[in-house]
Amino acid sequence: MKCSLSDLVIFTRQESFVQKMCNYSKYYQQLAIKLGCMIIVTLFLVGCAGSNLSGSQQASSYSSASAADQSGTNEQIMQSAARASQINDGLDYYLGTGDVLQLSVFQVPELNTKVRINERGNIVLPIIGMLEVQGLTIPELEERLVEKLQADYLQNPQVSVFVDEYRSQQITVMGAVKNPNVYSVRQSRSVFEMLSLAGGVTPNAGDLIRIETQQVDPQTGQLVKRNLLLSLSKLLQGQDEASTIRLNGGDSLLVPQAGVVFVDGAVENPGSYKLSGETTVWKAITLAGGIPWEGKQNRIEVIREIGGEPIAIEVNLNKIRSQESEDVILKDGDIVVVSYNLARRAVSGFFRAAGKVVGYSLN
Repeated sequence: MKCSLSDLVIFTRQESFVQKMCNYSKYYQQLAIKLGCMIIVTLFLVGCAGSNLSGSQQASSYSSASAADQSGTNEQIMQSAARASQINDGLDYYLGTGDVLQLSVFQVPELNTKVRINERGNIVLPIIGMLEVQGLTIPELEERLVEKLQADYLQNPQVSVFVDEYRSQQITVMGAVKNPNVYSVRQSRSVFEMLSLAGGVTPNAGDLIRIETQQVDPQTGQLVKRNLLLSLSKLLQGQDEASTIRLNGGDSLLVPQAGVVFVDGAVENPGSYKLSGETTVWKAITLAGGIPWEGKQNRIEVIREIGGEPIAIEVNLNKIRSQESEDVILKDGDIVVVSYNLARRAVSGFFRAAGKVVGYSLN
């Protein structure tokens, strides 16, 4: 059988076309296999993560909760300040320089007088003479006058004392409050009243409050300076005996800013996060977006500096969830490191790289 040159050319072109079609078929078969693998792995990863709330949802939830906590704290402060104002009858006001007192003694007109406390904290009265009154409350002064008159002049004297003019007392409120300032008050104030005057705490406020105050020593009867460190959350819950403390002129109140902790390793959003109240490892990890599939929930370390040396505290989040272990309360400067599962990280990295080849991403 004879073939012409034109027949050979046509045959060659047909063979070349068939070969190209076969090559295209193999390419699309491989592409389909890759896409199938990607879909299977993606469904597997989603299934692994599906039982838990996503990291971004958890972080959003805690962010909203943090803002709500700060707003709720200020609301509690205002309510506590209002209650303190209602029960404040002025009996615990400490007398001081500049106060003007109105004295009345029944059937002793010479002692019905108005007197100002001098710079040394004394008053001078007819019959009685000089009397030190600095730091006394009204009931204590009345009791002292009764003792003086009863010892030398009268039987069962009836004494009344009123503050006709209050001296300008100044209490300083500093730190993480909305309106830090030096406030002039006419009477002693509770911690809540002073925080309320300062507009409440700011979102970056810590839980601890430092107070410098003067209190009467029960043994000597003299005013002594005291430095107190109080927990705001416990004060609001009424768990601290110091919740009834009263601040007077010269006292100061400081609300420090909250500290920070660092979260690193296998978390969605590594970085620094503010300590708010009692911030635990679980809460810090959730603030950082949670632990992804390739992270190890049973291999977490808290790096803490103790005595100038870094100490590693091992934490198992699975045991904390099942209440087999207690969560660790973090301190300012702590570093939380979540370990990776190397096998899962390698698998995740492989499929991310494969996804880029076919134009698909696992993220």
